[in-house]
Amino acid sequence: MTRTRASFALVALAVVAAAAVVPFLPGGLPTPGHTAGEAGQERVVVPLLARDAPGEAIPTPDPPRATTSLDLINEARDTGKISADQATIYRFYAVFEDPRLPAAYRGDDTGVFDAPLLDEEFAAAPPATQDLLRPFMLRPDNPESWVNTTQAGYSEQALGEVTAAARPTGAWLSESGSLVRVWYPDWGAVPQTATLRAKALATVNETESLVWPKLKALLGREPPADCLLLCGDRGGDSLYDIYLVNIDRSATFREAPYLCTGVTSYILLNPTDKFSTLAHELMHSFQNAFPQLGGCDEYRWLKEATAQWAIDYVYGQTYNADEQIADWYLADPRISLEFKNDVREYGAYVFFFYLTRIGAAPPVIKAMWQAAASNSDSLKAVEDSIPDGFNKHFPEFARYNWNDTWSPLNRYRLLDALTDRVVPQHVTPVSIGGAPFKIYDMPDTPLKHLSSYYEDYSFGADVSTIAFFNGFTYDLTLEQMNDMKIFTQTELDGNAPNRKHGKVQALLKYAGKDWQVADWSDKPAVMFCRDDPNNRLERLVIIFSDSDYQRTSPPLQPGNLKAKLFTSSVGCWRWQGTATFTSSDNVYKITANVTWQATSINTGGPGVIPASAGTKYGALGQNFTPLQGTITWTASGTDGSGCTHSGSKTFQFLGQSTIFNFIFISNLVPEGEWINGYVGEGQIGSTKETVNCPGGDGPEDVIEPKWFWLVAGSETGLLHVSADGRKLTGSVGGNGDDRWTWNFTALK
Repeated sequence: MTRTRASFALVALAVVAAAAVVPFLPGGLPTPGHTAGEAGQERVVVPLLARDAPGEAIPTPDPPRATTSLDLINEARDTGKISADQATIYRFYAVFEDPRLPAAYRGDDTGVFDAPLLDEEFAAAPPATQDLLRPFMLRPDNPESWVNTTQAGYSEQALGEVTAAARPTGAWLSESGSLVRVWYPDWGAVPQTATLRAKALATVNETESLVWPKLKALLGREPPADCLLLCGDRGGDSLYDIYLVNIDRSATFREAPYLCTGVTSYILLNPTDKFSTLAHELMHSFQNAFPQLGGCDEYRWLKEATAQWAIDYVYGQTYNADEQIADWYLADPRISLEFKNDVREYGAYVFFFYLTRIGAAPPVIKAMWQAAASNSDSLKAVEDSIPDGFNKHFPEFARYNWNDTWSPLNRYRLLDALTDRVVPQHVTPVSIGGAPFKIYDMPDTPLKHLSSYYEDYSFGADVSTIAFFNGFTYDLTLEQMNDMKIFTQTELDGNAPNRKHGKVQALLKYAGKDWQVADWSDKPAVMFCRDDPNNRLERLVIIFSDSDYQRTSPPLQPGNLKAKLFTSSVGCWRWQGTATFTSSDNVYKITANVTWQATSINTGGPGVIPASAGTKYGALGQNFTPLQGTITWTASGTDGSGCTHSGSKTFQFLGQSTIFNFIFISNLVPEGEWINGYVGEGQIGSTKETVNCPGGDGPEDVIEPKWFWLVAGSETGLLHVSADGRKLTGSVGGNGDDRWTWNFTALK
């Protein structure tokens, strides 16, 4: 017995060392730190699917957006089928419904309402292309404009079919107020003229009573004067001009497309468009009052995003159907905020919706347009205008983009009835399926500046142990620790990009509880035990984000290993059952009936508080100590020296009074023979027995501590949890040696 105890103590000391550095989570389980190896592990990638997780449906993507004419043209340009110059020409044809657009590039333009900033593209085009496109850059009432030189302008009049013979002769009528003049073509004595006049009157009234005053009060400026010296063909007076024309996409055009500031502009408005489009286009006109040091194209994404935002600012929920195109951004948040493709920049309005409704207030929009005068980088202009910058607000924005029905992440719904929400890259139902464990890597790709990434997990009934190993804001590695391999996380310097701009947030749904929000950026690892009724995690969403606004910064990526979700079926809360001991000579017997309770994560050495750069964290598994139970000790029979022994005593288990009452289960080890291995000891106190030896003075009462142990694990072989993670069963010794037998079942 002495030999066995001494050799086992070496194992125990290696395993039990320093478990005090890990803070506890609700339910009695702590926050560990550990890492899974890249090699030999199972990576599970599950495609997007509709599946009910416990308590809530997993989100599915919105139906795909129709392929528009501009989509087809851009794809042909990007794949080299047509040149960039030809793409510019075709983009003009598509917006103005010019019959010269080849059929192969005519997509589904139903519901599109706004043209890209074509005047900027015109300014960048070569001279020959500008000559071809010049009619599109002239006001509709100019005799040389597209309206008067092609059939396209009125070949399909949205207010009613009109033949080419009935086209207007070039005469224009108008309705005006004190700020704007709305023009419409003179169709003569036909119903279209009366309809257009009514629309013109309504547009004047809406602009001057609501849209213009609200934007001016916010921005503190007005669109540049319509004619600074001579009015000429600029509408004939200083009133701002809006033209009602049959254009597929309404648009705002600058008189001097080569300039970004102080430029007279006018609006082409489809007569069937709602006033939401008016707010969007007029916001473009106001933007022209602000100098833009970086040039027109640099600020193009911000123009479209804040113009789309203006619909919400002016009208609230009145035109939600037109405003709420947040899915154009949320469909893939891995793309940087300022990306432009004729779609994304419009969807980016949702960032400014968050910013003005939750993170800050509408005046930040004015501040960023003012900052454009001194910033050649549009993102820097936004950064300088946001209180506490992107580092504070972009991770918060990424969190609110989840926009679930539950509080507190339902603000979009409450504020604007917005139901669009981000779609996670992976929706993963986790089931162990008889494997020792499963490990899920995340994120799959490096994170670019101002982007985010979402992983969504739901857990099956066979999942007990869950641990998140942070390889995003810590350096995650797989290291040899004593005679096993474990995950370790190393604290990064505070100026390291992943620590400075990276964020790890979690959304957690426990059984019977509301969703919770947590920030794990400063946690090397977090563990959950689903066997514990107070810690039964049903759903976990992990959000990674990069709040760096500098486009030249390299994407955030792991240093060694990716962040990991480690899952297993091994019991992690309580173990209940029996342990027995029989001495080699059958004199001493111990029977224990005990319930063990998880108490801590066994760190195996790494872990220092307070933390600093270079500090390592690691974990081997869990420690358990007695919650309740009894030990019955008996002495009976004759030993090898001929002495007879008798006596018995029942003890209450000694609980946490000594480290030698414990089980250690290596349920966090990803490689080697220690995977799901367990060891343990239990001691009893002083006992009285009667001993009668040959040649002695007769029976003698002996009272002394009896160091008998209930042991699992020794030099004779490491015991392992059963394949389903629910049994600790095994024997050590026997055949003329001391024998220990354990039989415990994990409780849920």
